[in-house]
Order: sequence, then C-alpha cells, then structure tokens
Amino acid sequence: MEILSINFAIFVVKLAFCIVPIALGIRLFTLSSEINDETRQKISKKLLGDATLIVPSFYKFALYFIACSCILFGITLALILFL
Repeated sequence: MEILSINFAIFVVKLAFCIVPIALGIRLFTLSSEINDETRQKISKKLLGDATLIVPSFYKFALYFIACSCILFGITLALILFL
C-alpha cells in the first residue's frame, strides 16, 4: 500500500498553485498602515533615491491592483484546473 500516490501529489501541487496567489492577495489587502508606509519608503529609496517620491495614494492603488490581480489569477487557475 502506497502512502503517497502520484495522483495525490499532483492534486496537492495544483491546490498549492491555486491557494498561494489567493493568500498573497489577501495578505496584501490586510497589511497594516505602518507596514505599508515602511515598504513604500523602502521601495522609493531603492528605486528613486528619495524616500518621499512615491505618493501614498498611488502606492495604495498599485498595492490593491496587485492584490486583486493575484486573487483573480488564483481563482481563474482554480477554475481551469479543477473544473
């Protein structure tokens, strides 16, 4: 008797491909404002040289756009793989 069959391993990999983007999107939605500000300042400092050049409203819009994209990608992938 096999403990782990190939079909079960494939199912677990498919499930991970669907759950990870959705979890990442939810995590981006629920970040606290302190972490948002720290991350925005770090990215601005690394990319542009000044910590205040990225406007908070643009950063929040980009963050929500990425979160929505991750969630939609995960849901679409789940529909493709499991239906």
